[in-house]
Amino acid sequence: MKKTLLIILQLFLFQVFGQNSDGIKYQFAKEVFKKEYKKTTFESFKGEIERLNENELKFKDKVLKIYSNDTSLVKIFSKGIFNPEIIFGKESTKILTKNELDSL
Repeated sequence: MKKTLLIILQLFLFQVFGQNSDGIKYQFAKEVFKKEYKKTTFESFKGEIERLNENELKFKDKVLKIYSNDTSLVKIFSKGIFNPEIIFGKESTKILTKNELDSL
């Protein structure tokens, strides 16, 4: 009887005086979000999106290649949620001819 009581008492004490790992585990992330996080919103892509093949989409003059077998990614990008102007900028790259490159 004494052994059983001691075991129950020890289990209770370990539970009461043990560390709460959840509170400590995410404390740094909570502080970062409280102090440094700034909510931003981005516009979705407004132009025409052309599907070139299974894994390539064309946004105006920019081509997005999706290196995944997950078809849901293509669906997400096809709806315009991804805006390539945010990542790559609004400027389009001009392809130079060989003569133009030699003159540089």
